[in-house]
This record gives sequence, C-alpha cells and structure tokens, in this order.
Amino acid sequence: MLNGIFNNSSFDVNKVFKSIKRSDYDYAIKSKDRIIESGKNLFGKLSYDEVNIHNIMENIGLASGTFYKYFTNKESFFELLVEISGKHIRHFISENLSDDLNRLEREIRGIFLFINYLNFDRNCYNIVREAEFVNRKKAIEYYASFVQGYKKRGLEGLNNEKLRQIPNYNDTVIEFLLGISHYFGIEYIYSNENLTIDKILVDLAYLLKNGIGGLQK
Repeated sequence: MLNGIFNNSSFDVNKVFKSIKRSDYDYAIKSKDRIIESGKNLFGKLSYDEVNIHNIMENIGLASGTFYKYFTNKESFFELLVEISGKHIRHFISENLSDDLNRLEREIRGIFLFINYLNFDRNCYNIVREAEFVNRKKAIEYYASFVQGYKKRGLEGLNNEKLRQIPNYNDTVIEFLLGISHYFGIEYIYSNENLTIDKILVDLAYLLKNGIGGLQK
C-alpha cells in the first residue's frame, strides 16, 4: 500500500478501457437449463434459506418432481450455480484481455471487465456472496480459481528485489489484488452511489504503481 506494486509499469488508458465483447450465455429451451436460469434469478435476489425447490420450479411453470431428474438436492444445485458463476466471469474476462497489456494494465482492465460483467449479470455476485455464508468450501474454491489464474501470469511486473527479500511476496500480492476486486464488486453492487468507474480505476492504477507514498511527492 505504501510503495505500490507495479512500479515500472506504464499505463495506457486507451488500451485498458477499449470496447468489450459480451459473451452470450443465453440458455436453450431444455428443462435443465431453464431450472438453472430460474435458480440464478432467485438465489441472486434472495438468501439461500428463502429459496426452495418449489419456488425454483414454480418460477418456470414446471412440477417440483422435474427438478430431481437433473439435480440431487438444493445444496448440490446451489454449488453448481456458484461454479457456473465463476466459470462465466473468468471466461468473460479472459476473452476480453489482449496480449499487448502489461501487468498493471491487465489488472485494471480485469476489474473494469468484472464490473461490466456485473452490469448484465448481477445475480452471479449475490450467489457467490451467499456462498461465503452457507457453503464456505464452495466459496473458497471460487476464489482459488482466480488465484490460479493469477499464478499462471507468473511474476511479470513485480519488484525483483521484493521477491528475493520477502517470502511469499507473490502470494501476498495476489491476495491483496483479489481483495481490491472483491470489495470493489461489493461497493458497486450494494452502494446507492453513482460511481465513476473509469476515474476510480485510473486513480487505482496510480496507487498500484506508486503506492500511497507517491501521493506525498
């Protein structure tokens, strides 16, 4: 926080905030897909305990018994929704990240894409947040998938001296960056304020490059 992370990285606003290709996750007419979509809509707006199988099926005009043709119980169904949410978010971000971005630009564009994804699928984040309270194991798996994505990027952009001096420096950086994205999402979803996303992310890019110590210079 004091000294920044990506000290030697440049930042090109035009590369970070360029156009977005939206993934098409429209489901087919199959009953299983309709059940999944109904579950996403309900769990995305209500708590886990407020939703039952009857609600899910009534929402799409199918008998409750049809649920058990595809799913074992509510618990396993909810786990699947958490998996689907993570998979869709990661795919959307991945297909909109270009190879010409440096590590700092990738980080800021990743948050930019995450927020844009929430614009057309707000239910996914509510499902993940609910999992933190009712199925901690699944929530941990969700975040672990993002950690693995970070580790695949390697050590690009990080301070070589810090990597040598501080044990687990890369792991700490990953958790720090994940925390920023996580709370950014919470603020965006649950705040009643109109956030100026581009400006906030430009300011964040400065802090990730220079740290809060850079504000005093």
